[in-house]
Amino acid sequence: MAKSAGEAKRTSVSAEVKRVLETGDEADRAALAVRGDVPPEVLYFLAGDSSAKVRSAVAGNLATPAQADLNLSRDPDESVRFVLARKIAAFLARPGSAPSPDQARLFNETLGALIGDRAVAVRRIIAVAAAAHPGLPSDLVYRLAEDEDDAVAIPVLQDSPDLTEAQLAALVARYAEAQQRADDARQGEARMMAVAGRKVVSMDLVARLVESDDDKVIETVIENDGAEISEDTLEDLAERAETKPTWHAPLVSRPRLSSKAVLSLVRYVAEGLLRALRGREDLDAHTLSVVEQEMKTRLSRSISGSRAAEDDDEKAMTRAAELLAKGRLDSEELSEALMNGDETLVAAGLAILSDYNMAFVRHVRATKSAKGVVSLAWKAGMTPRFAGQLQATWAHIPRAQILPTTDGTFPLSKDAMEWHLEFLEDMRE
Repeated sequence: MAKSAGEAKRTSVSAEVKRVLETGDEADRAALAVRGDVPPEVLYFLAGDSSAKVRSAVAGNLATPAQADLNLSRDPDESVRFVLARKIAAFLARPGSAPSPDQARLFNETLGALIGDRAVAVRRIIAVAAAAHPGLPSDLVYRLAEDEDDAVAIPVLQDSPDLTEAQLAALVARYAEAQQRADDARQGEARMMAVAGRKVVSMDLVARLVESDDDKVIETVIENDGAEISEDTLEDLAERAETKPTWHAPLVSRPRLSSKAVLSLVRYVAEGLLRALRGREDLDAHTLSVVEQEMKTRLSRSISGSRAAEDDDEKAMTRAAELLAKGRLDSEELSEALMNGDETLVAAGLAILSDYNMAFVRHVRATKSAKGVVSLAWKAGMTPRFAGQLQATWAHIPRAQILPTTDGTFPLSKDAMEWHLEFLEDMRE
């Protein structure tokens, strides 16, 4: 009796498998290991092959049995575990994907092994997949959130829906406490910012984040429209924000602001933000009248102040021009002026030497861009050392953001500095 097409194919596969297992070289075994039509027991056998290339092929094969995947999750070769992690991540990304009930235990054991892998690259693959695709066991996801490497923990902290409110609160409390002890402060800040940036942050979790008293974390909370900030907390933040300029714009943009919060903001926010407050539709008549009165008061001050500033600028430009004529308008002279608090002369000297006007020099300073200040100093022919002074003493850039110039060189290339100056010019147009 003639064999059916299916039987003939199975006979052909069996013959090919037998040949490869008996006499095939590494390339033959690797080619067999990627096929989806070989028996599971063959893939299980090949998962123990002496060649990492063959084991990697098995690790990437969707037909590989769950027990073989678990074995490969502990493979001594990182490249094999990396391929397996990518397969698991691709499986999680498929709509409606879930291991069968009889395979769930082995699948979760495999996940657990990869989550505990010694290679960050392997753990990160699983973390990114876990963050994007819900439904994983909460305890496994929590292990990722606790990971010692930010590249693994942060995607989960920011996006995973499988972390419970209690787990997130415990993690935030741990990071805040570590910051107070100055243990891994930057890591704690980055992780709390990740939690603060989640699509939804409950009111209780917001309160815990605000209690950390970390400016960047609080700024992230304020910027996040998905963060449920209580009225009392917003009013407190508005009262505290006068010395926190990065909080101003996100506070003004919050979906809901009480009259008390607005009246705090009116006292110190910039004119553009005052206009934004005036344009809100949720202000009562009294609060709106206070905003409008503040705008009128500032306009009056601005007119008189700009005249005085113009006079000061003209005098400083004259003094700087005199120093230039004497050959004394240099880093040493401007450094002395800076030490004496004569910031207008410093600005005038930079303007003359860089061939920019005073308005642009002040704009560079106001941006608090370390790269912009260094680029301006370079354009003016200043020394790298003076560029460092300008960042700290003139532009008041936070120490952590200052570009180092202690080795006597500029920290940016010529092309980069020219680009930054052009970018800053474009910002003013």
